[in-house]
Amino acid sequence: MAHNGKEPVLKATSAKEWRKPREEGVIVPLPSGFCPKLRSVGIEELVRRGVIPDDLTALAAEMVYEKTAAVEVVRSLGKRAIDFLNLVVAASFVYPKVSFEDDLADDEISIDDIDLLDKQAIFAFVTGPTQALRLFRFQQAVDVGSVPVGDENGQQAEPTSQD
Repeated sequence: MAHNGKEPVLKATSAKEWRKPREEGVIVPLPSGFCPKLRSVGIEELVRRGVIPDDLTALAAEMVYEKTAAVEVVRSLGKRAIDFLNLVVAASFVYPKVSFEDDLADDEISIDDIDLLDKQAIFAFVTGPTQALRLFRFQQAVDVGSVPVGDENGQQAEPTSQD
């Protein structure tokens, strides 16, 4: 929008500002009532970094793009599916820190301190942008689905006689 007849000047976003959501996180209320500081975690980044083992990448992709993994996939992986969920949940915590170890610092909690409902809510938070995109794509398909193509416009209106 013009200001005093001049076009606004766009300014590049600083690296500090760009990193802020990842470094500082946001407070997210969980079903348990706890409110940790979380950051969105790119599951593809976790796979690339080797945080998620290669044999779980198919599960990671399915859970991100299909929201849930097929029951048979989860059953076949068993403990590995829970390990995957725990890896994603732990990676999303900015504060408090999440540890897989028994010896905890004052600012740490164990992954076992987080109940399953909270873990599911955290996973939904982490994959939220992906799910919003899926909804947008679905809604877009619905919106344009009824638009006729070519000569499929139906019958033309016929003039009515006026007496």
